Amino acid sequence: MFKRTTRLIIPLLILLLLLSSLNFAIASNDNTIQKEEENAEEEIRIEPEVLHSDISEKDLKIFILDKMVAGNAFVSVKDFTLNSNVDGNLFVVASNANILSDVSYSSTAIDKNGNPVVEQITSNTCVAGSVYVVANKFVLGPGCIIEDDLYVIADEVEIHSYSSIRGNLFIVANKTTFNGILARSLYGHIKTFKMESMKTRIRPLLYR
Repeated sequence: MFKRTTRLIIPLLILLLLLSSLNFAIASNDNTIQKEEENAEEEIRIEPEVLHSDISEKDLKIFILDKMVAGNAFVSVKDFTLNSNVDGNLFVVASNANILSDVSYSSTAIDKNGNPVVEQITSNTCVAGSVYVVANKFVLGPGCIIEDDLYVIADEVEIHSYSSIRGNLFIVANKTTFNGILARSLYGHIKTFKMESMKTRIRPLLYR
């Protein structure tokens, strides 16, 4: 048990240390997402489709990252949504954190909980590294892929069907709903844990 607890707690402590500071050590560059300044003149600019560096964002209430990041992403905002690819690791502190793919839902079919059934996944959102999240609520939507580990501290966690975590899942949460695919193991302290989908696959389940 000590080995399991240590394996869970140490990465989460590292996560808190990394994300508690708002001064991310990233050099500014032309591809860094621009921030709005009071009384600044309005600029007309063409945003690049790919950000060829690490990025950080800590000043916006709502931040939607819809451009590919060829590096790591560091985010500390109120509401965050990722619907593009990150080639490195993703670090997030937010009230609401969402990783979503481009998905369409059936207008007629519903699941047993009354939710619309996924009809088509147009494009997958993928994080090539690990994802570290501290949030009130975290959602990993259908079609999303995390190539390495997922670390989460949250009140509520939703991991939807057709999503995939190809490493381990480390989680501390009051409520977790897991309907995705987990390639390795789950380590965590979870008060309420539910699996609703028959397509869910989890290898050795280690939580209490």
